[in-house]
Amino acid sequence: MKISVVMAVYNGEKYIEEQLMSILSQSIMPDELIIQDDGSSDSTTDKIQSITEKSDVSVKLVKNKENLGFSKNFITAISAASGEYIFLSDQDDIWKKDRIKRALSVMEDNKNILALSSAFDLIDEDGVVIKKANNSKKLVNISQKEFIKHPKFPGMAMVFKKELWEYLQHSGKVDWESGIAHDWAINYVALKKHGMYKLEESLICYRQHSSNTFGTAMAGGFNQKDKRIKLIKSLMDNARGIKAESQSEEKLLEGIVSFNEKRIHFYEHDRLLRLLLHEFAHMKYISLRSIMGDIYTNLRGRNR
Repeated sequence: MKISVVMAVYNGEKYIEEQLMSILSQSIMPDELIIQDDGSSDSTTDKIQSITEKSDVSVKLVKNKENLGFSKNFITAISAASGEYIFLSDQDDIWKKDRIKRALSVMEDNKNILALSSAFDLIDEDGVVIKKANNSKKLVNISQKEFIKHPKFPGMAMVFKKELWEYLQHSGKVDWESGIAHDWAINYVALKKHGMYKLEESLICYRQHSSNTFGTAMAGGFNQKDKRIKLIKSLMDNARGIKAESQSEEKLLEGIVSFNEKRIHFYEHDRLLRLLLHEFAHMKYISLRSIMGDIYTNLRGRNR
């Protein structure tokens, strides 16, 4: 069994050492670590080379000639992975010591799993725990309904099978030029194949800070209004990036786009009441938790 870890980095000098050390001290070590730098202007790559040069793990550091952006950086890096199991990693989190061991154990015991997400604790910039995850250790098969309503299964908490990625690359199901997020696409196709699962056990510390691409709305208030709108737009890009295979799937994807277009309109015009009426009328596309996040972010934006 070969294990790959894929990390995308960009100007991550502040936290990269702590994250790399957590990966390189796992109870089960990966066979390869692929790190793709998207044109950092700080000391990120120097630190990576210094930390990994004495590692027993095969480390491949790729430096992009031009900035690809967060998702495309991951997409190209994942394509270089050769492991049967592929773990994704951001540059600023902390893996718990048994992340690889525990995730592999679950996937080996449940062969139908194609993509597995774990729970995670939220930490702040200094590594202090903001919120502990549910640690019931329950394994949950994620449904399409649940995923569409609240697609909070970030790549940093994922491991998936190489066979799933090969299908994604060759089936034509995903338009990678649409702006679709790599983690959303992987999970969406896995659930269509009844193979998307979540382990309710915290295996990672997910760091929340002002430079998070999206982050969590209520984790210390880092996610401001413009970042929330960016997140909503990404949901539209995700839906547009999937090739529908039936009329019902096409209707679902079009509904996601239409729902979020109106959501953004109300957001941008500070019409909170209209936003809430719209969301409560279309709860097949949004969870109550996401609605609460919209209320929090909208009101906080007004009070700045």
